[in-house]
Amino acid sequence: MREKETQCNSKKQLDEKKRNAIIAGMEIAITPIHVRRKADEMRVTLGAVLARAGVQRSTFWRWEEGVQPRNLTLLKIQDALDAIAAERAA
Repeated sequence: MREKETQCNSKKQLDEKKRNAIIAGMEIAITPIHVRRKADEMRVTLGAVLARAGVQRSTFWRWEEGVQPRNLTLLKIQDALDAIAAERAA
């Protein structure tokens, strides 16, 4: 039980470091095409990914049209993809 708690705390710390680094100016390397492909591969709708991320469809649409979203938005989308993949692997 304690080992699982340690793993969970380590993941939270890593996630927090990742989040802070991205917010500090690093970029996350995903594209709208990447998001759509990953959703298709996992057999989940784009709407489900965006809902999990807390991102509006209009934000994603603007991104597809060339408006770069904030790094935090990209991080939320990537986190949602990662979480869905982890759930499916479990």
